Amino acid sequence: MLSDQILEHLKTEYNSGQGKTQQEIADALNVDHPTINRLLSGKRTADGLTIGTFDKMFPRAEIKLTGGTVNAPTINNGTNSGVITGGIHSSEGRITRILDALMASDLPPESKVKAYQIIKETK
Repeated sequence: MLSDQILEHLKTEYNSGQGKTQQEIADALNVDHPTINRLLSGKRTADGLTIGTFDKMFPRAEIKLTGGTVNAPTINNGTNSGVITGGIHSSEGRITRILDALMASDLPPESKVKAYQIIKETK
């Protein structure tokens, strides 16, 4: 599952022996330190990330809602090379959950509308 891979990636970066601090990881992923801290400590799960936060963390990610794979460049010694891969299967229930998460996100209304239209067109 993608959320498990995100968490595993964060743990690998933090425990890699390269001396990366949570703040350095947060800076590299364009999020604040408390977000990384809550994920690494287990106080927050990666499946609770909003689309907006995921977009900040992995701005070059490509998500195919029609059953393809997700590729997200990740940190590798600060060079942002690496890939998280996981399948996303298109189903009415999953699309509904995606749309619910989109509407609950902190994205500006015009961005929500645009994303909603794109997602609805992939059905």
